[in-house]
Amino acid sequence: SGVATARVGATSVRDAAAATEALLVFFVPSDSLAAEALPHLHEGGVLIEALRRLVVAVRAAVAAAFGLEPRYVIPLGEGAFQRTTSGKIMRAAMRAAFLRGAHARACAALDLALDSAPGFAFPDFFAAPLWVPRPPPPPPACGRPCVLLLAPPPLLASGLCEA
Repeated sequence: SGVATARVGATSVRDAAAATEALLVFFVPSDSLAAEALPHLHEGGVLIEALRRLVVAVRAAVAAAFGLEPRYVIPLGEGAFQRTTSGKIMRAAMRAAFLRGAHARACAALDLALDSAPGFAFPDFFAAPLWVPRPPPPPPACGRPCVLLLAPPPLLASGLCEA
């Protein structure tokens, strides 16, 4: 399956944009290639294809089993998957680490690769259009006036032909 036995934990976090709770799933990959890629994901925001496919599969399996698609599916290394000395999954501790931003780079890389939440990895203001006025360029050296035409291409072409 690609997921280590008894190494899956789920909790929820507040999703302010949706004004509700969002499902947060942590898991440990059993595949050695995916496990080796985890430091690159969490430290550098680099996601390899094998790990991307595994995250997609975990998301789909949770959605199929419970009818609820997780907002976040985060692969962790064995050491980062927190458990008590008796083996119980420490969901609250993993949730707290998530809320502190411990997995921010991984979440950003996963969001971009999976297109799971437009605007999450980069806030709206990052790509918002902005009008910046500039002074007009100096007149051409020939002394003739310049004309700026603003029209859709078909109208512009027909207008130039008539002139």
